Amino acid sequence: MATATLLCKQCNFENEPERVYCHNCGAKLDRSLLPPEASRREDPVVMQERVRKLVSPRRGTGTRQIKNFVLSVAIAAVVAAVVVILKPPANLPEISKEAMLSAPTITDDIEALVGRPGQTLHYKEDDVNAFLQYSVRGKETSSYGVSMKFERAFVHFHEGRVSITSEQSIFGLPLYAATVRTVQIENGALVTHPLGGSLGSLRIPGAAMPYCEGVFGPFWKVMDHNRAILAKLQTITFHEKSVDLTSKPAAVR
Repeated sequence: MATATLLCKQCNFENEPERVYCHNCGAKLDRSLLPPEASRREDPVVMQERVRKLVSPRRGTGTRQIKNFVLSVAIAAVVAAVVVILKPPANLPEISKEAMLSAPTITDDIEALVGRPGQTLHYKEDDVNAFLQYSVRGKETSSYGVSMKFERAFVHFHEGRVSITSEQSIFGLPLYAATVRTVQIENGALVTHPLGGSLGSLRIPGAAMPYCEGVFGPFWKVMDHNRAILAKLQTITFHEKSVDLTSKPAAVR
Protein backbone atom coordinates (compact mmCIF):
# COMPACT_ATOMS: atom_id res chain seq x y z
CA MET A 1 0.00 0.00 0.00
CA ALA A 2 1.40 3.38 -1.04
CA THR A 3 2.35 5.84 1.68
CA ALA A 4 -0.01 8.82 1.89
CA THR A 5 1.41 12.21 0.98
CA LEU A 6 0.37 15.76 1.78
CA LEU A 7 0.19 17.98 -1.33
CA CYS A 8 1.22 21.62 -0.92
CA LYS A 9 -1.40 23.98 -2.40
CA GLN A 10 1.28 26.61 -2.95
CA CYS A 11 3.82 24.69 -5.05
CA ASN A 12 2.22 21.21 -5.51
CA PHE A 13 5.14 19.52 -3.75
CA GLU A 14 4.32 16.12 -2.23
CA ASN A 15 5.27 16.16 1.45
CA GLU A 16 5.46 13.41 4.08
CA PRO A 17 2.16 13.13 5.99
CA GLU A 18 3.80 14.25 9.24
CA ARG A 19 4.84 17.69 7.93
CA VAL A 20 3.18 20.94 8.97
CA TYR A 21 5.16 23.21 6.62
CA CYS A 22 6.06 22.44 3.00
CA HIS A 23 9.57 21.09 2.63
CA ASN A 24 9.90 22.88 -0.75
CA CYS A 25 8.46 26.38 -0.28
CA GLY A 26 7.80 26.64 3.46
CA ALA A 27 4.06 27.29 3.13
CA LYS A 28 1.80 25.91 5.88
CA LEU A 29 0.11 22.66 4.82
CA ASP A 30 -3.58 21.79 5.08
CA ARG A 31 -3.45 18.63 7.19
CA SER A 32 -7.21 18.15 6.90
CA LEU A 33 -6.55 16.67 3.46
CA LEU A 34 -4.88 13.58 5.00
CA PRO A 35 -6.92 10.34 4.99
CA PRO A 36 -7.60 8.88 8.45
CA GLU A 37 -5.34 5.88 7.83
CA ALA A 38 -2.35 8.21 7.39
CA SER A 39 -2.09 8.63 11.17
CA ARG A 40 0.21 5.98 12.65
CA ARG A 41 1.10 5.29 16.23
CA GLU A 42 4.75 5.55 17.14
CA ASP A 43 6.91 6.13 20.16
CA PRO A 44 5.81 9.49 21.72
CA VAL A 45 9.41 10.62 22.30
CA VAL A 46 10.45 9.88 18.70
CA MET A 47 7.30 11.52 17.35
CA GLN A 48 7.81 14.63 19.49
CA GLU A 49 11.38 15.14 18.21
CA ARG A 50 10.40 14.53 14.60
CA VAL A 51 7.41 16.86 14.77
CA ARG A 52 9.54 19.58 16.40
CA LYS A 53 11.82 19.53 13.37
CA LEU A 54 8.97 19.36 10.88
CA VAL A 55 7.00 22.33 12.24
CA SER A 56 9.97 24.69 12.19
CA PRO A 57 9.11 27.56 9.76
CA ARG A 58 12.80 27.92 8.96
CA ARG A 59 12.72 24.70 6.95
CA GLY A 60 12.10 25.14 3.26
CA THR A 61 13.29 28.77 3.25
CA GLY A 62 15.84 28.06 0.49
CA THR A 63 13.29 28.61 -2.27
CA ARG A 64 12.11 31.87 -0.70
CA GLN A 65 15.68 33.09 -0.42
CA ILE A 66 16.33 32.34 -4.10
CA LYS A 67 13.13 34.15 -5.11
CA ASN A 68 14.06 37.16 -2.98
CA PHE A 69 17.56 37.21 -4.49
CA VAL A 70 16.21 37.11 -8.06
CA LEU A 71 13.73 39.89 -7.22
CA SER A 72 16.50 42.03 -5.71
CA VAL A 73 18.67 41.57 -8.80
CA ALA A 74 15.75 42.52 -11.08
CA ILE A 75 15.01 45.67 -9.06
CA ALA A 76 18.70 46.64 -9.08
CA ALA A 77 18.82 46.17 -12.87
CA VAL A 78 15.78 48.40 -13.36
CA VAL A 79 17.23 51.12 -11.09
CA ALA A 80 20.57 50.95 -12.94
CA ALA A 81 18.79 51.25 -16.30
CA VAL A 82 16.84 54.31 -15.11
CA VAL A 83 20.06 55.95 -13.88
CA VAL A 84 21.75 55.33 -17.25
CA ILE A 85 18.70 56.61 -19.18
CA LEU A 86 18.59 59.84 -17.14
CA LYS A 87 22.33 60.42 -17.58
CA PRO A 88 22.95 63.04 -20.32
CA PRO A 89 25.21 62.16 -23.27
CA ALA A 90 28.82 63.26 -23.16
CA ASN A 91 28.84 65.17 -26.46
CA LEU A 92 26.53 68.12 -25.77
CA PRO A 93 27.53 70.85 -28.26
CA GLU A 94 28.07 74.51 -27.48
CA ILE A 95 26.23 76.94 -29.78
CA SER A 96 27.87 80.22 -30.72
CA LYS A 97 26.06 83.56 -30.47
CA GLU A 98 26.70 84.20 -34.18
CA ALA A 99 24.90 80.97 -35.11
CA MET A 100 21.92 81.86 -32.91
CA LEU A 101 21.56 85.20 -34.70
CA SER A 102 21.27 83.55 -38.13
CA ALA A 103 19.07 80.64 -36.98
CA PRO A 104 15.66 82.21 -37.81
CA THR A 105 16.58 82.66 -41.49
CA ILE A 106 17.49 79.04 -42.32
CA THR A 107 13.92 77.95 -43.12
CA ASP A 108 13.51 80.93 -45.47
CA ASP A 109 16.84 80.13 -47.14
CA ILE A 110 15.86 76.51 -47.80
CA GLU A 111 12.42 77.51 -49.13
CA ALA A 112 14.15 79.94 -51.50
CA LEU A 113 16.57 77.20 -52.56
CA VAL A 114 13.65 75.05 -53.72
CA GLY A 115 12.89 77.68 -56.34
CA ARG A 116 16.49 77.88 -57.62
CA PRO A 117 17.25 74.79 -59.75
CA GLY A 118 20.59 73.05 -59.32
CA GLN A 119 21.81 75.23 -56.44
CA THR A 120 23.48 74.05 -53.22
CA LEU A 121 23.42 75.42 -49.67
CA HIS A 122 26.22 74.47 -47.28
CA TYR A 123 25.59 74.50 -43.53
CA LYS A 124 27.97 73.82 -40.69
CA GLU A 125 26.90 71.70 -37.74
CA ASP A 126 26.86 74.75 -35.46
CA ASP A 127 24.42 76.57 -37.76
CA VAL A 128 21.95 73.67 -37.81
CA ASN A 129 22.16 73.21 -34.03
CA ALA A 130 21.33 76.88 -33.48
CA PHE A 131 18.37 76.55 -35.86
CA LEU A 132 17.09 73.43 -34.07
CA GLN A 133 17.30 75.06 -30.65
CA TYR A 134 15.47 78.11 -32.01
CA SER A 135 12.79 75.86 -33.58
CA VAL A 136 11.97 73.42 -30.77
CA ARG A 137 12.78 75.13 -27.47
CA GLY A 138 9.71 75.44 -25.23
CA LYS A 139 7.38 73.54 -27.54
CA GLU A 140 5.09 71.07 -25.80
CA THR A 141 3.81 67.72 -27.05
CA SER A 142 2.92 64.29 -25.69
CA SER A 143 3.83 60.64 -26.22
CA TYR A 144 1.94 57.63 -24.88
CA GLY A 145 -0.28 60.08 -22.97
CA VAL A 146 2.67 61.70 -21.17
CA SER A 147 3.15 65.47 -21.58
CA MET A 148 6.65 66.70 -22.38
CA LYS A 149 8.39 69.94 -23.25
CA PHE A 150 11.33 70.30 -25.62
CA GLU A 151 14.40 72.01 -24.23
CA ARG A 152 16.70 71.65 -27.22
CA ALA A 153 17.72 69.49 -30.17
CA PHE A 154 21.07 69.11 -31.87
CA VAL A 155 22.83 67.09 -34.56
CA HIS A 156 26.23 65.59 -35.23
CA PHE A 157 27.08 65.23 -38.92
CA HIS A 158 29.27 62.40 -40.17
CA GLU A 159 30.06 61.17 -43.65
CA GLY A 160 26.84 59.72 -45.02
CA ARG A 161 24.86 59.84 -41.78
CA VAL A 162 23.48 62.13 -39.10
CA SER A 163 22.95 61.78 -35.35
CA ILE A 164 19.89 63.67 -34.06
CA THR A 165 19.38 64.21 -30.31
CA SER A 166 16.42 65.87 -28.60
CA GLU A 167 16.27 66.93 -24.96
CA GLN A 168 12.78 66.68 -23.50
CA SER A 169 11.57 67.52 -20.02
CA ILE A 170 9.26 64.87 -18.52
CA PHE A 171 7.94 65.38 -14.97
CA GLY A 172 10.73 67.93 -14.57
CA LEU A 173 13.42 65.38 -15.49
CA PRO A 174 15.56 65.72 -18.64
CA LEU A 175 15.39 62.84 -21.15
CA TYR A 176 17.80 62.70 -24.08
CA ALA A 177 16.66 60.60 -27.05
CA ALA A 178 19.12 60.13 -29.91
CA THR A 179 18.93 58.40 -33.28
CA VAL A 180 21.63 57.82 -35.92
CA ARG A 181 20.26 57.65 -39.48
CA THR A 182 20.95 57.77 -43.17
CA VAL A 183 18.69 60.16 -45.06
CA GLN A 184 17.69 60.17 -48.73
CA ILE A 185 15.03 61.92 -50.78
CA GLU A 186 13.00 59.53 -52.89
CA ASN A 187 9.96 60.48 -54.97
CA GLY A 188 9.42 63.69 -53.04
CA ALA A 189 9.66 62.11 -49.59
CA LEU A 190 12.34 61.88 -46.91
CA VAL A 191 13.40 58.27 -46.46
CA THR A 192 15.47 57.46 -43.37
CA HIS A 193 17.09 54.26 -42.15
CA PRO A 194 17.94 53.96 -38.43
CA LEU A 195 21.45 52.70 -37.66
CA GLY A 196 21.18 52.92 -33.89
CA GLY A 197 20.35 55.32 -31.09
CA SER A 198 20.28 55.90 -27.36
CA LEU A 199 18.16 56.96 -24.41
CA GLY A 200 20.38 59.07 -22.20
CA SER A 201 23.57 57.02 -22.08
CA LEU A 202 21.79 53.72 -22.79
CA ARG A 203 22.74 52.49 -26.27
CA ILE A 204 20.04 51.06 -28.58
CA PRO A 205 21.17 48.80 -31.47
CA GLY A 206 19.84 49.43 -34.96
CA ALA A 207 17.78 46.22 -34.94
CA ALA A 208 15.82 47.50 -31.92
CA MET A 209 15.22 51.02 -33.25
CA PRO A 210 11.94 50.21 -35.09
CA TYR A 211 10.46 49.35 -31.67
CA CYS A 212 11.56 52.71 -30.22
CA GLU A 213 10.09 55.02 -32.85
CA GLY A 214 7.45 56.21 -30.38
CA VAL A 215 10.20 57.89 -28.35
CA PHE A 216 11.26 60.00 -31.35
CA GLY A 217 7.75 60.59 -32.68
CA PRO A 218 7.22 63.91 -30.81
CA PHE A 219 10.39 65.37 -32.38
CA TRP A 220 9.35 64.37 -35.91
CA LYS A 221 5.95 65.96 -35.27
CA VAL A 222 7.47 69.26 -34.15
CA MET A 223 9.71 69.30 -37.25
CA ASP A 224 6.97 68.32 -39.75
CA HIS A 225 7.05 71.65 -41.60
CA ASN A 226 10.82 71.59 -42.03
CA ARG A 227 10.80 67.96 -43.16
CA ALA A 228 8.21 68.81 -45.82
CA ILE A 229 10.48 71.57 -47.19
CA LEU A 230 13.54 69.28 -47.27
CA ALA A 231 11.55 66.66 -49.18
CA LYS A 232 11.26 69.13 -52.09
CA LEU A 233 15.03 69.12 -52.63
CA GLN A 234 17.08 66.82 -54.82
CA THR A 235 19.68 65.57 -52.32
CA ILE A 236 20.87 65.90 -48.73
CA THR A 237 24.55 65.03 -48.40
CA PHE A 238 26.20 64.67 -45.00
CA HIS A 239 29.88 65.32 -44.44
CA GLU A 240 31.96 65.48 -41.29
CA LYS A 241 30.61 68.50 -39.35
CA SER A 242 28.57 69.84 -42.29
CA VAL A 243 25.68 69.16 -44.70
CA ASP A 244 24.96 70.13 -48.33
CA LEU A 245 21.39 70.75 -49.52
CA THR A 246 20.93 70.66 -53.30
CA SER A 247 17.81 71.70 -55.16
CA LYS A 248 16.34 69.80 -58.08
CA PRO A 249 17.83 70.49 -61.52
CA ALA A 250 16.02 72.66 -64.00
CA ALA A 251 13.29 70.92 -65.93
CA VAL A 252 14.29 69.86 -69.43
CA ARG A 253 12.14 71.52 -72.11
